[in-house]
Amino acid sequence: TPPPAAPSASDRGDKSSSKNRPRLAPHRSPEDYDGVRARCNDYERAMFRVEDERHEVDMAIERNSSAMRQVEPMAEEAQALREQEERDGQPIGRMRYRLRPRSLGSNHIGAVCRLYGEAGDEVAHHLARNPVSVLPIVLRRLREKDQEWRRSRAEMTERWRETCEENLLGSLDVLCHHRRREVE
Repeated sequence: TPPPAAPSASDRGDKSSSKNRPRLAPHRSPEDYDGVRARCNDYERAMFRVEDERHEVDMAIERNSSAMRQVEPMAEEAQALREQEERDGQPIGRMRYRLRPRSLGSNHIGAVCRLYGEAGDEVAHHLARNPVSVLPIVLRRLREKDQEWRRSRAEMTERWRETCEENLLGSLDVLCHHRRREVE
């Protein structure tokens, strides 16, 4: 049954604005809720967890490989400059190699910072100040992490496949919520 309508301002006899009147929300019981969340069963939740984990791992690998693709040519250029200085007998760092503005985007810097955890901001600072010595180290670390995450994904793929196989049939049961209500 609908809730009783609130008396209008003219019915009450006062000239107050309708903006100041409290709104009456219809009373709804939790048992009446039949939304998507209520229909989601444990099998579907397990499938969603697998999907979320896969997405997170794939995004981490993609962010890392994008940063690696961006850093690699700069590291090669810095290494070539370093070798040139050594051949000329000059002290290393004399030429003061600088990164071009916007050569690394926020995603790339974020990927580098994620590699080093709490020390990520410090590494980003050193990367901007002395790229000749920092770029090769960062590139090596990006490659190591890429291999590590790809191995991890390969190991997790087997577990994800098993979880999906175990929960597939249960997740297809769209009437489980209604059957459970009938039993209760």
